Amino acid sequence: MKKLIYILIILTFASYCFSAPSISSVSGTIDDGESIVITGSSFGSNDLNFEWTKANIDAGTPGADFAKTDWSNTYVSGASQNITYSNVEAHTGQSLLCDFIDDQVGMGAYYDFGAGGVTEAYITGWVYLDKNDAATRFQWKNARIKVNQVYGATTAILGDLWYGASGWDNNNVCSVVNSVWQDCYPQENDAWLLGTWQRFEYWYQRGTINVEDGEYEWRRIGRSGSEVIISKNNILTHNTGDNTNWRYILLGHYYGNLTPAETNRDMNIYYDDLYLSQTRSRVEIGNNEVFTSSGHKEIQIPTAWSGTEITIELNAGSYTVDDNVYVFVVDAAGDASPGYAITIGGEGEESTPGVTQIDTGVVTNIGSGTVLNLQ
Repeated sequence: MKKLIYILIILTFASYCFSAPSISSVSGTIDDGESIVITGSSFGSNDLNFEWTKANIDAGTPGADFAKTDWSNTYVSGASQNITYSNVEAHTGQSLLCDFIDDQVGMGAYYDFGAGGVTEAYITGWVYLDKNDAATRFQWKNARIKVNQVYGATTAILGDLWYGASGWDNNNVCSVVNSVWQDCYPQENDAWLLGTWQRFEYWYQRGTINVEDGEYEWRRIGRSGSEVIISKNNILTHNTGDNTNWRYILLGHYYGNLTPAETNRDMNIYYDDLYLSQTRSRVEIGNNEVFTSSGHKEIQIPTAWSGTEITIELNAGSYTVDDNVYVFVVDAAGDASPGYAITIGGEGEESTPGVTQIDTGVVTNIGSGTVLNLQ
């Protein structure tokens, strides 16, 4: 009896010490585009202020310029060309194409987070680097989060990435404050792959004015060992010269500085299923019950969110009917729930209120008043 009491005390204490999200049920038809309800605990909050490009990209006319509310497809360097819709390569449906060929070295699209800007930004999507030239070294400028749409360095975090014989091999990610360059840091040398679709994540957190406490982290989902390709938490992002919040993210957007210099430029960079938010709170599905071990994850589209219940529009992505996947809820701190198993094309099951089944080998937190049946 005393041992049982001790166990209940420990389990109850653990429930108060750890508050990562936990899923108790998933209900609805588990099919692409269907409404799914997820119940559980410690989901935190999400104001549903996000951008999702899938419907726009899939409906675009191949070859036509990308156009969408809050996006500006006007960045030009060298020959004049914009990002276009494409049906040549796609993660799902269609994609967006940056066609870097001959003298076309730059093109990109700005997304506008809105007046007042943001102090935090989470950007994810899929990218395909289709390199068809003979360059042995090149520079890819992939992303810039900025206070304005001026291309030059003002107040921003820049991705100016170099690729060569040893991989991604230079000081690649830099912060700039009031037009003064701060520290630059290298990514992992296997940060990006050529010739395949890969999902990326960029997360940015602005710092205190004049204090080196800003953060950013980039990930490539499915990377062997760790998804993280660069992570910094001691960055100066703003000072008294420029305390304006970031407002724009530039994606694309440059392929040049080739070696040999006379190389005929030919790089197609495709983007698909872009999701942009002001928080890391989100829902994902993946192919492993452990979030960090899921090498294929698909972002989900929330339509309602509370601390105990989330409704999503299911985005199957490249998963197909009968694929077994796991649902995850991620909170604002980036902590993910244990995976909840579902099958694409199946039906979710309602749980019995107050009763949770715990499978063998699963670690979970159990609050006071819970009846624990050991089998």
